[in-house]
Amino acid sequence: MSEYIIDRLRLLDNSILISDFRGNWYIPFSSAMFFLACSKSNPLYEKSILISFVLMLFLSLLLPSSVDAVVKKCRESRVLAVFSLLNSMGICFANLYILWCIPFAWGYIPVLRLVFMVFGFPFVFVCNVFLWDKLSFVIISIINPSSIKMGEWILYCLILLAVAAFATYAYIMSNAFYHMDIPYDIIYTSDSPMLLKDGSYFVIDTTQNDIRQPLFGVFSAPLIGISSLIAYTIPFIPSALIFDYGQIFIIFIAMLMLTKALKLTDLQRICFMLVTSCSYMFLLSSFMMEQYAIAVFWLILTICLLCGNCKEASFASYAACGTLLTSAVFIPFTSTYLSVRTIGKWFKDMILRLFDLLLLMLLFCRFNTLIGAVDSLLFLTMFTGGSVKISDRLCQFFKFIESIFVAPESGLFTGIYWNSWQMNKVTSISIAGSVILAVAVVALIVTRKDNISRFAGVWILISAVILIVVGWGTFENGLVLYTLYFGWAYLVLIMNLLKWADSKYRTKFITPLFTMAAMICMLIVNIPALKNLMDFAVTEFPA
Repeated sequence: MSEYIIDRLRLLDNSILISDFRGNWYIPFSSAMFFLACSKSNPLYEKSILISFVLMLFLSLLLPSSVDAVVKKCRESRVLAVFSLLNSMGICFANLYILWCIPFAWGYIPVLRLVFMVFGFPFVFVCNVFLWDKLSFVIISIINPSSIKMGEWILYCLILLAVAAFATYAYIMSNAFYHMDIPYDIIYTSDSPMLLKDGSYFVIDTTQNDIRQPLFGVFSAPLIGISSLIAYTIPFIPSALIFDYGQIFIIFIAMLMLTKALKLTDLQRICFMLVTSCSYMFLLSSFMMEQYAIAVFWLILTICLLCGNCKEASFASYAACGTLLTSAVFIPFTSTYLSVRTIGKWFKDMILRLFDLLLLMLLFCRFNTLIGAVDSLLFLTMFTGGSVKISDRLCQFFKFIESIFVAPESGLFTGIYWNSWQMNKVTSISIAGSVILAVAVVALIVTRKDNISRFAGVWILISAVILIVVGWGTFENGLVLYTLYFGWAYLVLIMNLLKWADSKYRTKFITPLFTMAAMICMLIVNIPALKNLMDFAVTEFPA
């Protein structure tokens, strides 16, 4: 984006500026209306809106006519037009639903919020059209649905139906996963109820959408817009359940994209998806609403695009970084100047990437988040492992690796105000976790020439830094919640090792045999564990 802006500034032409503004004049005003409709009693957020308006006005002079582009895209694809329309309606309606009873900084005027949203709708619709026009093309290009046989699709549908059925039972029988009066720490250290109550998935400015995930609401809303529309218009089904269906589908698509980056055969791809579907990280994410699901989607999309040397990797990396700042480690790989000889150009490229991220944050009213970044980071230090011994952090880390695949030992924790389901205290190094890490390291060495293995290796290293050195989450003994975000790297390396073994020994049975053994082992542990968790939820928090 920054490179384009610089090029346009070099070629300033009044006639072109006027022509572009005629096709974009509504963008700064409509965006300001939308951001006002989403505002609360926060004066600093209103300053963010003013900054956004000025920048939008500036860009409307430099960017090609959005009206012409949107009309053309909608005429070429009616599906895109209808999908974007429904998605935009869902985003706007969800924001109104969550914020209707919240006053503005200047008073409680709900009708004014509705007026703002009506005028802000064009901006939301245009953003959806441009995003999904590109995103749908990229996802279809990666997965290549026509290359997957009908029988395999039927298998995937059955898996999704089974997981959705379990989630339905969980949400109908218990409100532990979306309790509006208890915002966090019912199941492990999850804050799912708070995320749903505050609307963090589509409201840009919430407590959870802080400096850790500054653009989460921006890049999450387009993925769950239609889910929002359904969730808040069907009164007899828990709205959280509809969002959960969307989360299950998003995670499944992300994992399917990984199989393409791994370049697996049909049989190997099925094995990968079966192992993933039986893993505890996937099963837990099938009924626990967490921001990590959205973050891992954008992260895996970035990885897949990097493996394919696609230019869209840059934008995907911004979304990945915006939904969880840790994912920014992959932004340096999006540059085309990766050799030692071009280090100067690479450094310049990184400055432009940083400028792009800051510009995105300012355009989408995150100035208040930038201003409060230091205070936010100081507050977040309480969740690090400063008071946890390094030996205890190591124990938790190896248990975390084990928990990617099988449920950790957990039980009822009696609290002062409410009871919760928590991991048992970890007092020793997990043997299973040690073996899995060793296998992952061996896989990395053996398949080190594959880009996907290198990226997975980088991610395992980052997970070790975050969870051991920083000790994030160790104070609460809650690393199980991070299994989805970090766990895919272990799956990738193990599957790549199996793929290498099949190729080296010219067989086709190593991967299927491992899959059967892994599925049996995981289900033997995970099914009873989930039953115990559900018994707690139904007993302590009946719906």
